[in-house]
Formats: sequence, structure tokens, C-alpha cells
Amino acid sequence: LFLGSPETLFLGLADGLGGHPRGEVAAQLLMDVSETLFRQLPKPLHDPENFMLRCVGKAHSAIMRFGRRQDPPIAPRTTAVMAVIQDGVAHWAHVGDSRLYLIRDGAVFSQTRDHTQVRYVRQSENESSRRRASLTRCLGGLPQPPTTTCGQPTALRPGDTLLLCSDGLWSQVRRQMLD
Repeated sequence: LFLGSPETLFLGLADGLGGHPRGEVAAQLLMDVSETLFRQLPKPLHDPENFMLRCVGKAHSAIMRFGRRQDPPIAPRTTAVMAVIQDGVAHWAHVGDSRLYLIRDGAVFSQTRDHTQVRYVRQSENESSRRRASLTRCLGGLPQPPTTTCGQPTALRPGDTLLLCSDGLWSQVRRQMLD
């Protein structure tokens, strides 16, 4: 999602969880709620962090309502990462393993930390252990909205790049390039 006004830019990305029914609907509900809220509020946003927290909270409620209305009820889920840029400052928030990278001078200056728990799984005695990450936070699934992590507001410099991506992108990029 890419929305802008002369004063404020809003970027959002949602990635529906595979293995859970209708993750794509959960992701779309987050984008729809975020767009509606963004269009309703005066710009520049008075409190960008609060705006993003409201987006997550309202979208979580919409996802839960959608899931309860299905027959039988389901629990769609999505991750999220979003950013608000205004007055030369980037504000960001995320839930799950969708990431934001701030790239400055060709290197990763800052990045979000995934809401995952890493464990090592051994399938048989003949196999070596392999790393497996499990999400600890997402929108949907649980009655209460997830705890959302907000980044420190960061002044942007000319040439800075913000990259919002899902695990579908970052898991395919060589680790030393981004981590």
C-alpha cells in the first residue's frame, strides 16, 4: 500500500500467513483499514505511531469479525509492516516477520527484528538439526490485538531507501547482504 499527501507518505505491507485459512483476506483487511484511517485523518498526522497502532488494532478486530462470520469459524492471520514519512522523519511499526530495512550509503542502517522464536528441529537420527522459526505475533488468531513494535523515529537523509518486504523476499536474499 502506498498512500500520500503533500505532507505525509504512508507505506504498508501485509503478508497473510500460509497454513491458516484466508490469510490473503486478513492481509487485505489490514490494508483496507489502514487506507480508510489514513484518508480520514488530517495531514500531517499528529501522532504517526498512534496512527499505526490504531491501524493494527482496528484491522485485528476486523479480521476476528470476518473469521467468526465464516461457517465454520476460521482464524485468518497476517503479518504487517508499515511506515509513515513526514517532515523528513520516518516512523515505522511491525508485527510478525515482515520487515523494514533502512538502507543508507549502500548498507543496512536499521532494520526491524522479527517476532519469531527460533528452534532447532531434528527429523531423524540420520539428519542434522535445522533451524525453524515460529511466529510469536500476528494479526488475527488471538482475541487481543498483538503487541506492535514501533521503531525509533529516524531523520532521513538524501539517498536513504526504505524497503518493506515479507519473508518471501528476505528469505531469498543472501544473509550477508541484508543482515
